[in-house]
Amino acid sequence: MSDLSTQDRLLEAAYGVFAEKGFRNATVAEICERAGANIAAVNYHYGDKESLYNACWRHGFALAMTAIPFDEGVDASTRPEERLGIFIHAFMRRVFDEGAVGNFPRMMVKEMAEPTGALDAILEEVVEPQKAIMHAIVADLLTTTPDDMRVRACGFSIISQCVFFAFNRALRERYILAHDTPAIVAERLADHVTRFCLAGIADLKENPA
Repeated sequence: MSDLSTQDRLLEAAYGVFAEKGFRNATVAEICERAGANIAAVNYHYGDKESLYNACWRHGFALAMTAIPFDEGVDASTRPEERLGIFIHAFMRRVFDEGAVGNFPRMMVKEMAEPTGALDAILEEVVEPQKAIMHAIVADLLTTTPDDMRVRACGFSIISQCVFFAFNRALRERYILAHDTPAIVAERLADHVTRFCLAGIADLKENPA
């Protein structure tokens, strides 16, 4: 039996189940079975399934950001081209991670497809910090301010190329991961997306709409 407390075992088990099945399809019974806990343990330690879900996405976010932070330790003095590459590489590494870190983007994909009552908090605590970092980078590349509409448009273009691989696990497993390891694929795709985005942003700067 694990040395973890019942509360921690429930958190770890639920984190995996929610990542696999989403909030609605996950059951308290399965979570308790995986945790080796009594069926009443969720209510005792977390109150209800929704509170456990909130604990799980916050746990996953902290885990992912500790392992692979947004900026990998660089600051605003670093060239924006390099900062964008670091941001995209970090995002891809989380998406293609096969362990606990990768459970977080898997959980977020299911949340965005079928939003729960946690969505507002997730947007505030997870999405907004990433958006602020990315918009600051793009604004530097365009020599403008983060509230420029072009910055927001570029932000959507960048993030959509990364999120695509989180949403399309079946496709990537059949057509992409068949050729190399997840870590190598993540690096190659991140290199491509970075170059693609930098070229597009440079063109937009030179030829503003």
